[in-house]
Amino acid sequence: MALKPSDFWTWRGRIGRAAYAGIGILLFAIKHNLDRVIALAFGYKWGIFNYWIFNKPAGIDTLSAQQAKYYATLVAVAIPFIWIGIVLTLRRLRDANLPLWMVAFFFLPFLNLVFFLILAVIPSASTSAAMRTTSRGFYQSVSRVIPNSELGSAAVGIFATVVLAVAVTTLGARGLGNYGWGLFVGIPFFLGLNSVLIYGFHRPRALVNCLLVALLSVALVGAALLAIAIEGVICLAMAFPLALVVALFGGFIGYILQQRQSFPAESLRVFSLIFVLLPGLVFLESAVAEEPPLYEVRT
Repeated sequence: MALKPSDFWTWRGRIGRAAYAGIGILLFAIKHNLDRVIALAFGYKWGIFNYWIFNKPAGIDTLSAQQAKYYATLVAVAIPFIWIGIVLTLRRLRDANLPLWMVAFFFLPFLNLVFFLILAVIPSASTSAAMRTTSRGFYQSVSRVIPNSELGSAAVGIFATVVLAVAVTTLGARGLGNYGWGLFVGIPFFLGLNSVLIYGFHRPRALVNCLLVALLSVALVGAALLAIAIEGVICLAMAFPLALVVALFGGFIGYILQQRQSFPAESLRVFSLIFVLLPGLVFLESAVAEEPPLYEVRT
């Protein structure tokens, strides 16, 4: 279905995953280059991670006239892109038969990237029956690995996600020396989402049980990191509250996805996406990270 210019200003109607992904990537490329030009005009640098790591002033009263113009220009340019993003996300949620309130994830830093990619791989609700037919062979192969029982599927879901999370955390913290969004937000979200996707692979599970599986996966990763001396007790205690909240977000998304009729086939796509995305983001964050600013302090 071809999109008309008026479609970018109304949240009514639907949009397929291919059009949603293509338009989203194109708009992000335009927005990023506009921000780079604006930053350059005001004498600043702008990188891809500045959307999540932004050098904010200490307060409004500390802004210089030039800084005020710079931030005001960034906000003014961002407003139409925010509106179009909300509109397209609402239409994509409607097309996928997902709750429209999930558009709130559009405003969550870093998680909005994962949310965008999930919406880009989930098919339209009208194709659910076709997906169940075409993916039946692969589904049966995977279903042999994941037990039917509630306890067995929970154990497999937790074990599979914990192993990968510990490996990526070790790589990011010790191998790359990178403590960023991928480590503190990406991994907990991955733990909550993918453990629940595996847990509910055969049939929908109760919300409380899904959240418990998500929380248990985070707890086991923390215990494993402590046991192999990757992190200390103080560091884990500081990161644990944030990790729990993010893991609950991921588990809740997994709970919603498992309610869909074509969920078994979709869960494999989403799991594969996050499986590749998480290490990739950790590497990318380390590769493009800028040198931290140095400040001289005299007493």
